[in-house]
Amino acid sequence: MTASTSKLRLAFTLMLAILTVLVAVVFIGEIADLYYSSLGTGGPAYTPDALRENLIAPFVFLFLWVGVAIAAYVIFEVYPAPKSRASSKDNSRTLALLRGRIPEHGSSAEFIEARSNINGMRRVRVCVWSAAIVVCVAGAIYVFVYLIDPAHYHPNALHDDAMNLVRHVISWTAASLVACFVAAGVEAYSVRRELDFAKIALKTGDKSTLPVPRVSRPVSKKTRTALLWTVRAAVAVVAVSFIIAGVGNGGADSVLVKAINICTECIGLG
Repeated sequence: MTASTSKLRLAFTLMLAILTVLVAVVFIGEIADLYYSSLGTGGPAYTPDALRENLIAPFVFLFLWVGVAIAAYVIFEVYPAPKSRASSKDNSRTLALLRGRIPEHGSSAEFIEARSNINGMRRVRVCVWSAAIVVCVAGAIYVFVYLIDPAHYHPNALHDDAMNLVRHVISWTAASLVACFVAAGVEAYSVRRELDFAKIALKTGDKSTLPVPRVSRPVSKKTRTALLWTVRAAVAVVAVSFIIAGVGNGGADSVLVKAINICTECIGLG
């Protein structure tokens, strides 16, 4: 990457950072101005008409931010950052390479113990990740059932409904995150331990019983790139379609008003 390309990437990065701050400042300023200007009238502050009139400037900066973000993404794809030569040690990759070189049989006690420990580490990872998946799926089902139950929503008790929603949703979300973090930590530890046992098995095993290497046909870089851009294009089409549908049926105004009311009446902003 040349010096000019590096400066171009830096310029787009700074532009995105500045526009991000501007969008936040202008949006908060317009919302605050609309809120405090309505205190004297006694009427509702965030009506659809008032929002349309006061949120023009934030959306101008937002559309500009989107344009710069798209341009920056193209620049970063065309001129990617150089990869660092100092690569961190990847135990999982090293273990995957050693698995194909470990002999199938061996008569020494060290080999038998090493093979037993290798299988034990694999079972630990399977059990831990299975438990994490169960927690995540159970949490997703519970939250989904809670959200679709109309008995949990009362028009005259929005604050209580929101607090109950936070308790029920956040608790399961936190439990799922903790389960995934614990599973990831256990996997990292077990991979390191299995790597040590794999090295012992590699040294003490019968070299005449090496496993038959699997022949796999690698996918070409062109095919991977085409599949990646196909998925990106499909996601973009779906996203734009839903955005257009939401704006067309008035859902965007309704969601915006509800979101602002929740922030100001429930959470306490403003």
